[in-house]
Amino acid sequence: MSLFYMSVGILQALNNLGSIYVDCGKLDQAADCYMNALNIKHTRAHQGLARVYHLKNQRKAAFDEMTKLIEKAHSSASAYEKRSEYCDREKAKDDLNMATQLDPLRTYPYRYRAAGNHHHFGNSASFLCNSSKVLTVIPMSFHLLHPSSLCLNTIITCKI
Repeated sequence: MSLFYMSVGILQALNNLGSIYVDCGKLDQAADCYMNALNIKHTRAHQGLARVYHLKNQRKAAFDEMTKLIEKAHSSASAYEKRSEYCDREKAKDDLNMATQLDPLRTYPYRYRAAGNHHHFGNSASFLCNSSKVLTVIPMSFHLLHPSSLCLNTIITCKI
């Protein structure tokens, strides 16, 4: 086995062990695993460490950890989406807008905005607009989402 595959295995093992410690409520041990993974350049361990900080009610540290992931990640739409969970409402909206800009097919940002607008403001028009965006499908790209979509005869789209 090559050194590269052994290193990847060790990184993944540390990350997995961190997740197990989090599930068991052993947050200090989880943080140690994620820090060790980060020390040997496992970028995604930032997300696990952010979760630990969040569970310890250290929102600023969680936000900062996800910011480090965003700075290092090649495709950071998911990182922006995840970071939105660790910040205030306005910054969360900014992060979700960025996630949508980077990957318009991600549905979480639309669902979040729809629920937030309806719940906090009673804004039915905005709720319907964002809910409709969740249902919007780009017909030319639909087949990329799921193989079973190739057999669909009709694709419903919503113009916003």
